[in-house]
Amino acid sequence: ADALMTCHVLFEQIDPEHPATLSKKIMTDLLRKEMGFTGVAITDCMAMQAIQRTYGIGPGAVLAVNAGCDILCFSHTYESVSQAVNAIYEAVENGVISVERIQESYDRIVAMKKKYGVLTPPVIDVEHAKAVMQDPEVMAFNRQQSRESMLLQYDNGGLAAMKSGKRVRYFAPESIAVTGAEDA
Repeated sequence: ADALMTCHVLFEQIDPEHPATLSKKIMTDLLRKEMGFTGVAITDCMAMQAIQRTYGIGPGAVLAVNAGCDILCFSHTYESVSQAVNAIYEAVENGVISVERIQESYDRIVAMKKKYGVLTPPVIDVEHAKAVMQDPEVMAFNRQQSRESMLLQYDNGGLAAMKSGKRVRYFAPESIAVTGAEDA
């Protein structure tokens, strides 16, 4: 695999102190040295409660980098990103994270970008892109693909009844924790 995403699960038999994302025993010793993984290690959201409540975002980010994670993900707030960035900069300045450790991640990320040809952003002709997206033929094709890609697996919401046109329904996505690891 070119990349993997870590989880914030505590594997007590391997590291009774830190969840996988923050564990050097798992991320470096087991994954990289023993298993030979050379790809990019990406964290799950570092603002999840497993990290935030137990370690704090800043200290958790420092632990994740030192454990061997290359890219840290945040999906909640700008403040959490700011805390992590400031903590990482401070850790590098104070020698808690070595410059060599940062360079290792940089090298892995650049290697993967080179492999997929995305090291430098492509030049995009915005006017051409707008013209293509507004082309009636392209729009018709996109509508057709959208319609044909939808499949009703089960009808507990009464979607079939909507075809009559007599009832109006509104839909909104609902966040559901399916593994118990997600935020409530």
